[in-house]
Amino acid sequence: MDTNLSTAIIYETLQKLSLGKKTCCASYKILVEKSGYCKNTVLKTVNELVLRGKVIKRKTCNNVKGNLPNMYELV
Repeated sequence: MDTNLSTAIIYETLQKLSLGKKTCCASYKILVEKSGYCKNTVLKTVNELVLRGKVIKRKTCNNVKGNLPNMYELV
C-alpha cells in the first residue's frame, strides 16, 4: 500500500463529501465505497490524517440510534 497515495485519496474523498465546507459526516462504509480502499486501509489512513493534523475526527452518537457516522473537520 502506498501511504502517500491512500492518504491523498482519502483526504480528497473527505473533501468531496464535505461539499465545499470544512466538515463532513461519513461512515467508514461510505469512505470504503467512495475511495475504493478496503476498510483496514481506510481506518489506518484516517488515523494517519488525524496524527498529521490534517483532519479532526469526532465520534457522534445519540440516545435513540446509538453510534452515528464520524464527523470529520478538514484542517
